[in-house]
Amino acid sequence: MENHLVQSYITQLRELFAGEPWIEETFEKKLKKVTGEIAFKKPWETMHSVAELISHLTVWKREVLSRLKGEQATGLTMNSAANWKSNHELRQQNLFHLLKSFVEVQKQLLTFLENKPDDFLLKIDDEKNVTYDYYIRGLIQHDAYHLGQIGLVLKILLWEKDGTHS
Repeated sequence: MENHLVQSYITQLRELFAGEPWIEETFEKKLKKVTGEIAFKKPWETMHSVAELISHLTVWKREVLSRLKGEQATGLTMNSAANWKSNHELRQQNLFHLLKSFVEVQKQLLTFLENKPDDFLLKIDDEKNVTYDYYIRGLIQHDAYHLGQIGLVLKILLWEKDGTHS
């Protein structure tokens, strides 16, 4: 069973999460800087908070994992209420729960993919008419994009708070 491509995707997901990617930044590094004090703050009204970004990443990882398992899609779209929960909603869950859910879905995704052969990536989600490869590549791109946003939000908030350049 060939699964070199699947393993490459797993490596990329791990590196962005807590490894040593070329970009030298990971979710683990960034999220160590997040406190309850700044997690729900927006640098500007038009930007998302770190909590909103983590929630968004979590719901999409869950959605894609569900689709990869062949389960019926939840109907999550860019306009779904679950896609961008408000800070008010997220404060009810608290920061610990948000971060725990994010870590758990990452582990579930990697565990699910671990022994999949490369031809698994060729399967097509009939409902969306895209390959599973498309979903996984999309998650990697989505993670990198929002990791950058989290970094920017933290840089602004930490600079405002104490003048540090994190």
